[in-house]
Amino acid sequence: MLIMALLSGAAFYLPIAYGFLVVLLMVWPLWTLYFMIGARKNLGKPKHLEKFGSLYAGIKTKGLKALAYNAVFAVRRFDLVLVNVFFTAGSPLSGIERTWYLQKILCFLIIQIMYLSYIHVTRPHE
Repeated sequence: MLIMALLSGAAFYLPIAYGFLVVLLMVWPLWTLYFMIGARKNLGKPKHLEKFGSLYAGIKTKGLKALAYNAVFAVRRFDLVLVNVFFTAGSPLSGIERTWYLQKILCFLIIQIMYLSYIHVTRPHE
């Protein structure tokens, strides 16, 4: 009975679920950035390396710009998914009637150019 009531109100709960997901995906990069900058002094210690080493494996840990790599990478992935969902027909985020392929491609190119520019300037990988 409860499941049927929830399913009948799915049109109401779907935008709330999308909104929660968007907020969660915006908090994750900020948390990783905060964590990497806050733990900067402990990054070389064996105990810290054992727990969190996979978070910054292969990334330079000396500069702040390079430490921001995980946050930039997560934002890029989030933006690619958001663009794909937003410009798709029937999306609850946009409400457009048909898929806009040209806008998707242009947004993908802009996102990738910005990401590659960041990689070129900061060179975060060892």
